[in-house]
Amino acid sequence: MLTESMADQLSLFIASRYPEAVLSNFNFLVSGFESEIYTFQLQFPRSSCQNYILRLFTGEGAREKVVREARGLSLLQKAGYPVPTLLLQEAKPGILGKPFEIIEKLVLASAESHQQGQLLSRFGSLLAQLHKLDWRLFTADPDVYEKNPIRLLDAFERSLDLLYRN
Repeated sequence: MLTESMADQLSLFIASRYPEAVLSNFNFLVSGFESEIYTFQLQFPRSSCQNYILRLFTGEGAREKVVREARGLSLLQKAGYPVPTLLLQEAKPGILGKPFEIIEKLVLASAESHQQGQLLSRFGSLLAQLHKLDWRLFTADPDVYEKNPIRLLDAFERSLDLLYRN
């Protein structure tokens, strides 16, 4: 976890996509089973500083996980569900040593104590909304699964096999 070196590499990568953006306040947040999380700020021309999360994907099948997560965020966004905006994604490990994504940082972690109850209530509402989404929006051919629901379980099992084989 070389945060200074990583911040420099990330800054170069972001500059290649957003030439006038300035990266600052790069800090390690937490690591876990499947990822390492860092926070930082970006200043874009003619806008205020924005907070972002860098998520490095670790472990088996990291490349596939970052692609799958980006696809999931995109599908949820298209369905009208509020998800963090994906700024950048890189499935190849060459830039930072691991596949990664950059998403906007959510506010709950830095909320004032008087706001936390309201934000937790909003989180609960969003969770309920998520479970009410029409699953048909998230598959290429929903008729296949409606006619034979067991195929959904077969597809899920194949996905797990691929995930753990890599």
